[in-house]
Amino acid sequence: MVSRTALVTLPILFVVLALLHLRWRAALAAVGAMALLAVSLWLVSPHLRATVAKFGGDYKSSMEGRSNSISGMGSRLEYWRKSLGFIADAPMIGHGTGSIRGLFASVAADAEIDPLRGEIVSNPHNQTLSVAVQWGAVGVLVLYGLWFAHLAMFRGEGLACWIGLLVVVQNMLSSLLNTHLFDFAPGWIYVLGVGVAGGMALAAKRAPN
Repeated sequence: MVSRTALVTLPILFVVLALLHLRWRAALAAVGAMALLAVSLWLVSPHLRATVAKFGGDYKSSMEGRSNSISGMGSRLEYWRKSLGFIADAPMIGHGTGSIRGLFASVAADAEIDPLRGEIVSNPHNQTLSVAVQWGAVGVLVLYGLWFAHLAMFRGEGLACWIGLLVVVQNMLSSLLNTHLFDFAPGWIYVLGVGVAGGMALAAKRAPN
């Protein structure tokens, strides 16, 4: 099954990189080719159509309050709703490291009556919300400061800047639906990608012309 996170992030990632690294005519041609490819994949891939249909069905069920079963989109919406409530209780410095699971347990409904609202998790599936619940606005400022500092480091031309920008933008986009900086494999990919590409980019900028 095609990842729903990939369906959301890949088209945006492609457009951002095309606009930043291609001339406007080439960027328009690339976006057009991407759209044509997407239509072709839609026509030939039943798995893609099933993934999109499930995404819409989960969202509709959640919005209509049919929460007697657990779905990916329904769970995320419930996690985000509760997380916003936790943030409102401690907006500046949060509830502390590792507090998410305890907070969800404190507001969980009876899982036998309402499985969705009875879930107890330690991951709200959104990087910003995860940081804000634990460390408040201070933590969010640090998180976005880190991302924007890395984006600034990869301004310029060259393979290293292109790869580094790809790593940072992909992490920012995928973190809308996940906590990839805190997950083992995606987190290390980010550390290694930014570290290696950043070192190459800084070395190239400092090298004499």
